Amino acid sequence: MPHLRTRALVMLSAGAVVVLAACGSSTSSSSSGGGSTGQPNYAPIPAGNIKLGFIAPLTGPNAQSGQFLKAGYSLFIADINAAGGIDGHQVDLVAGDDKADPATGASEARRLTQQEHVAAVLEPGTGETTFQILPVLTQAKTPTVAVLPENELDKPATYPYYFSVYPLNSDSAKEIVKYARALGITKLGIARDTTGFGDSYEPVIRSEALLQNLTITDTKSFAISATDVTTQIRQLKDGGADGLVILSVGAAVGHVYEALKALNWAPKTVGTYSLLYSGRTSLGDLAANTFFSCGIGVANGGTPDPGLDALVQKSNTAFGKIPTNAGGIWSVDSIRILKAAIEKYHSLDPDAIKSAIESFKGVSYTSPNFTYTYSAQEHAGWPRSEVKMCRLDKVGQDGIPVFADNS
Repeated sequence: MPHLRTRALVMLSAGAVVVLAACGSSTSSSSSGGGSTGQPNYAPIPAGNIKLGFIAPLTGPNAQSGQFLKAGYSLFIADINAAGGIDGHQVDLVAGDDKADPATGASEARRLTQQEHVAAVLEPGTGETTFQILPVLTQAKTPTVAVLPENELDKPATYPYYFSVYPLNSDSAKEIVKYARALGITKLGIARDTTGFGDSYEPVIRSEALLQNLTITDTKSFAISATDVTTQIRQLKDGGADGLVILSVGAAVGHVYEALKALNWAPKTVGTYSLLYSGRTSLGDLAANTFFSCGIGVANGGTPDPGLDALVQKSNTAFGKIPTNAGGIWSVDSIRILKAAIEKYHSLDPDAIKSAIESFKGVSYTSPNFTYTYSAQEHAGWPRSEVKMCRLDKVGQDGIPVFADNS
């Protein structure tokens, strides 16, 4: 379903940098490892390697994102194996190619669960395929920990074995509106593509705008394939907007930037993490007025903690110095959460893994500054208080995004 293009883009970068900066030195709370007195009697891990599944487009028009993800997860799992594996077992990554096709994605999910017998899944498809893949994984009781921002997936009763490490869209939308008001915006225009990407953002933005005494002037939409969106952006400008929120992904974001420059319009602009991809290369001087929702970054003038810095340095060496490398924390930590869950009860029983993750409170892995808390009622582990805004015109040490002032 198109809503998940957010995660596809995030993972394009985060998956590309899924590397373990300090495999042997991550930290977590005591609830994240080891057995305990009176623990349930789950079946022990069988002999042999542990299989972790991965489903993404590896061929077809979206293959680039899937191949980035595969390379990143492969590199990280190699680090895990070099450090002794999971509970003494080596780990195999079993990839599935959904070809960005829902039916193919569901078929690959059945193959991974019924034939490959994967213990858990790291990536349940991207783009249009996730909502066809997750029901298959749920029926098979396959634990899944991934970078998914969609509000509709934050339903343990519907998806009891799915856990998220990424900020929910609703939380990002609230922070976007809050920061728009802090910037002095009083009339906000919405520019969005027609893929459905903005469907979970726009209602929250509109409701929050009412609470913040901020007027939404209009919404103008454009096809994701459009190369010229000047007409839509001009309409928002002529409608009196003094601020702009962009709800789009990929090249379309760059085309919005091109339209702003063509119209010589420099409104204060806010949006999602996807603004980071095109902004630093195509927005130019307008970047100083542009801010995006984020969770990983450093204070202006500050230095990253050793865990984040080591991850980003290694990522920069492997994949080039790009500001999205810091987002690799979410991908690294998703694997580390699964590792800790399996090791808590020394079992691959899906209910053991589920129970273990639901017991994790304030656990941290790559960086002590970024923690996760789960429960039986809450499977979105990223703390809502840690959703912030970042500056598009500035990066910190090693290319790490910089938090915006007053965010």
